[in-house]
Amino acid sequence: MTSALSRVASAHTLLVVSDFDGTLAGFATDASKVPVNHAAIAALRELDGLPNTHSVILSGRHLAGLAEVAGDVGSVRLVGSHGAEGLTLTDAQQALLEHLTTELEGLVADVEGAFIEHKPVHRVLHYRMVAPELHEELITAARALMREGIHLTQGKCIEEFSVLDVTKGTWIAQAREAYQADSVVFLGDDVTDENGMRALGPNDLGIRVGDGETCAHVRVAGLAEVEAVLSELLQMRRTVAPGL
Repeated sequence: MTSALSRVASAHTLLVVSDFDGTLAGFATDASKVPVNHAAIAALRELDGLPNTHSVILSGRHLAGLAEVAGDVGSVRLVGSHGAEGLTLTDAQQALLEHLTTELEGLVADVEGAFIEHKPVHRVLHYRMVAPELHEELITAARALMREGIHLTQGKCIEEFSVLDVTKGTWIAQAREAYQADSVVFLGDDVTDENGMRALGPNDLGIRVGDGETCAHVRVAGLAEVEAVLSELLQMRRTVAPGL
């Protein structure tokens, strides 16, 4: 890990992007009360204050909810809904989203523990609190709602539907150009983060948090290790940043 961090730490312009839930914060039944690793976020804040270094928290949460639960992030940029917020829907896309919303709400109406989260261009089926024996049937019924113009991303106990084809991968690709980054570091723990991993190039570093199939370059065990990685990257970057 140290050699991989050393390589990206020496980039002229460095972009550090981290997922939030499962990477900078743990999980809870109440999404507004997840345990946040503030030390890891502090490392991102300090990285963002160094020359030619930019830090971003890129989350599937909607932006307002992300800002509320993340706390003081300083100048670290917050990006919600996988980067889709701020984009304008066409009339056809808006109509499709409204129809999908009606269908999804009807699907969960009688399923205890299931609910639909409304984001600007997404609708998310949450089933973490649903009885395990009902998961497969609920997922199958939800996926049967797919049609042209709807895009589906699976995550940990969620099925996320969108009427825009925007992923963490498309956002990272655009951000690389916008920041003119020579290297990108991306940390994530979920299936949705694999889109971001696939957008990385040979000069980048993808870090998978926890178990699961991944195309990341390296893997760490959990939130404590994320904090350690960011702290080590910060120390390395401090030694090279003054000379950039």
